[in-house]
Amino acid sequence: MRKIFLSTLFWGILCLQVVISQNSDQHSGAKKEDFLERNINNVFLPSIVKDQEGGKHKNAMDVLNDLFKTKNLQLKYPESYSKLKERQIVSLFALGRDKKAINTFNEILPLKERIRDLEGLSFLHSEMSNYYLSQNKKQQAKFHAISAANNALRTKDKELQFKKIEFLLTNFQKDGFNGYFKKYTQLKEELVLKVSESEESLDRANHLNFEKERSNKKLIEEAKLLNLEIEKQKHQKTVIGLIAVISLLALCFVLLLFTKKKRKIFQSNEIEKERVKYEERDKIAQELKGSVLTNLHGIRRNAELFNLGLEKGDLEKYKSFLNDLESLENELDKFSDDFITSIKQDFNISIHQLFYKKSKEGNFTYDLELDDKNCEGLEDEYLNIIYATLQELLQNTLKHAKATKVKLSIKRSKNDVFLKYKDNGVGFNMDNQANGIGLKNIKSRVEKLQGESSIFSKPEKGMQVEIKLPFVFESV
Repeated sequence: MRKIFLSTLFWGILCLQVVISQNSDQHSGAKKEDFLERNINNVFLPSIVKDQEGGKHKNAMDVLNDLFKTKNLQLKYPESYSKLKERQIVSLFALGRDKKAINTFNEILPLKERIRDLEGLSFLHSEMSNYYLSQNKKQQAKFHAISAANNALRTKDKELQFKKIEFLLTNFQKDGFNGYFKKYTQLKEELVLKVSESEESLDRANHLNFEKERSNKKLIEEAKLLNLEIEKQKHQKTVIGLIAVISLLALCFVLLLFTKKKRKIFQSNEIEKERVKYEERDKIAQELKGSVLTNLHGIRRNAELFNLGLEKGDLEKYKSFLNDLESLENELDKFSDDFITSIKQDFNISIHQLFYKKSKEGNFTYDLELDDKNCEGLEDEYLNIIYATLQELLQNTLKHAKATKVKLSIKRSKNDVFLKYKDNGVGFNMDNQANGIGLKNIKSRVEKLQGESSIFSKPEKGMQVEIKLPFVFESV
């Protein structure tokens, strides 16, 4: 992408140069830098150097080859052309094209000398010296290192001079290099002095700035103290507000807990009262049916055996008495059955009792959403299956789930009853537990009522069971 971008930019610059050259005004005596040359120096060369430093020498070569296609580039812009050739030599050596690099060096050397590009000559000789060092050709490397140092000494750049002489003295024997060594020592002292002078100038500037800073410091500190005081007051107001809100929330929470606990205690007491009441009623009904009715039935049977030789009118009265006795027996029997059945019909109380008992065994809390009308009119078989299903679910919670909270809701529409059971236990993997006995029992019971069941669970996510039962069903 970068190659395409630079190539497009290059040809765009050429076209723009043509337009500018046709439309630009001529200013007398004004020497203007050529547009293409300016972009080679400011755009293309920095991009090529960046690619080479990043090891992207193929990209650099592609851009260079595009630039070398420019007509009369060497004649019109010899300095820019020579700089591009410098970069070409760097990439050629990096890509292992040594022969081509050496030929390019020999080609560009006369141009560099003609335009007196001393820094460029020093750079080229350094590249050649590094190459010959890598090939262990000391004499050639030394020759180019000396040439690099000499060309650097002809410039005014003392840092460049220092670097090139340091390279020469570091990589080659110092015999015969006394002049270079003296120059190296002199340059080092000058550079150190220059750094010292720069540091002194910086110190003087810092001293002047220090006075200004000190004069403003007091005002700044006073402003900071004022801001801190304002922030402190704001913080105090915020803290007081938060404390008030938290206190109010805590009070509401305590009241909520107190109300909830009171409701649970009341609910438990009411359930216990109802259980005792219904157990007493059931006991009375059983005794009535088992003892009183049995005796009454025996008395009636014995009375039928007696033939007292009554007259016709008395005999009719006797038979009427026996009929009344039989009617009383039937009414008592029906009353006792209704008395017992009334307990069975209060299905919600049975569920409350079941959950209350299991919660004590499993040490969990529970929440029931029941409506007295939800199970009204349902057949005994229907209620028995729902009750057995709840027993199975609670048993699973006690045995496996380790839950601390259980929730049950039973709702009813016109044609269906919806049961939803949920606990916050350890859950299980559905793939490993899909054929468990407990789950099979639940599905079997629901299918008996032509209903639908769905069981959801994940490890550490608890279990949820949803059951839909038709209000009207055919026994299977």
